[in-house]
Amino acid sequence: MKKSVYLLITAGLFLFAACQDDDAGKMFEPPGTDQSAQFLIRDGYPEWYKLLEATGMATAFNLGSTPLTCFVTNDSVLLEYVESRGYNDISSWVAAEPDFAQFFVRYHTVLNQAYELSMFRNGKMQDSTASGDFLTCRFTSGMDGGIYINNTSKIFRGDYEALNGFIHELNRVIDPVTQTLYGYVEQPGYSLFKQAIDATGTRNYFDQMTVEQLEIRCRRTLFLTPDEVYEENGINSLDDLKTLVSPGRTDYTDPENPLNLYVLFHLLEGDYSTTELAEMYEILDRRQPGFYVSTSTGYTLGTYAENKLMLIQALGAEYIFNGQVKFREDKNNQPVRNGFVHEIDGVLEIVEHENILTTIETTEWFGFTKIREYRNQSIERFKQYLVAEELAPWFTWKTTPANKPNAVAYSAFTTGSYSHYTYNWGRVMAYGDFIIADVGAAGEVTLLTRPIPKGTYKVNMMAQTIKQVGGIFQLYIDGQKVGGNISMYDPEWDSVPAREVTSEIIFEETKRHTITLKAVKSGTMTWDSIVFTPVI
Repeated sequence: MKKSVYLLITAGLFLFAACQDDDAGKMFEPPGTDQSAQFLIRDGYPEWYKLLEATGMATAFNLGSTPLTCFVTNDSVLLEYVESRGYNDISSWVAAEPDFAQFFVRYHTVLNQAYELSMFRNGKMQDSTASGDFLTCRFTSGMDGGIYINNTSKIFRGDYEALNGFIHELNRVIDPVTQTLYGYVEQPGYSLFKQAIDATGTRNYFDQMTVEQLEIRCRRTLFLTPDEVYEENGINSLDDLKTLVSPGRTDYTDPENPLNLYVLFHLLEGDYSTTELAEMYEILDRRQPGFYVSTSTGYTLGTYAENKLMLIQALGAEYIFNGQVKFREDKNNQPVRNGFVHEIDGVLEIVEHENILTTIETTEWFGFTKIREYRNQSIERFKQYLVAEELAPWFTWKTTPANKPNAVAYSAFTTGSYSHYTYNWGRVMAYGDFIIADVGAAGEVTLLTRPIPKGTYKVNMMAQTIKQVGGIFQLYIDGQKVGGNISMYDPEWDSVPAREVTSEIIFEETKRHTITLKAVKSGTMTWDSIVFTPVI
């Protein structure tokens, strides 16, 4: 069963039963489904429609072939927001702040996906908005129970179905998040951690918005200890923290300095809401019984402190990190423009881990997020050929002949499930995506992994056999041959077997590794993941 950071409430509790406003008790007839979203907004929310027209966005809402999800407010709520920015009407606002007004509209709109309320989930929404940002959902119970977007805007009326999507009315606008992770810690209450960032010269890690060579948004996750928690642990100043973490060393900008490592250890590679953390546990829990060790030891995620890993374990309905801290209640899933912030209830220290079950996905590197349909839960079978220059050095390949076109592709089949479950092997193809390649008779595909905890492991390949056209490959780790040939050929059917490659491999230290599949016989390769199962 999926673990959750907080209890979910039943649908009957949150669907607007507790709404209190001037329209309480009134009947509201949702529009029919014979109109586009543009016309539904024009007829039901005229001020919002003025905003669409003034920003040049109205046409996008009238394309029947482009599904969308739009969050709107009634006229009085929108105009109150406009007035709070110092303007009397929509036209004046758009004329004075055209870029922000368009950003505001795009921030309230998810293009290419039509989400009804039953598809919403706690944590990060499944797809980004038209502005490239991720909204969050929070389900609450009690007198003010409901679904909150970005922790502030409650869905008041929802599921207005149009030909090309769904419209959901909020009780207040979603004030667009414009701050970065660093901007978040500049707020009152986080001064000590901010001072630690400044002292170590690591601000760029928290402020960076895009990966320049890829022109895609940075996605990072900050585990943040607030000032009051430091004080509860007897740390009242930066000097106190320096004494605790880096005694005797003052070269704080040195990447190997303990304070520098401490700061970057709080920053994870990738943006993880509580939803993603829970789904990772679900994937591990559904592995074939007897083939994998228990997940009670948890799993690790990479941090920006070189070769230092965050251990995540389930503790009832909560998580514990590095065996030390938990999320602060209602202080998680705080969105910023380049990721998420989760406040924690203790002083998180670096711990060295070993012999931890580790699954390396071929598609886990953030460079794959440039693909529009990357891990899109709503698509059917999908395939897109990859450009080598966009994924190096983390994912590379060689082909025969050299520069063989359309050699490697990203492929997925995720309809109906975030993780495709194969009935015949009791096996999860994690996230429903994988790499499919034909690199020729002497080609190869190589991954540079995130750090793997030191220890002794069995190595298992997760790869689908391909009827008639599967090739034969040899596994290499850090340039050394591991196990025998891996055949992806089956004359009768396609399947998704787990392949035990070797009974034992030893990693002497926690670090990144290169994993290569070299062609022994030409043919198609499908590669989902490689699993390192501890030998205890």
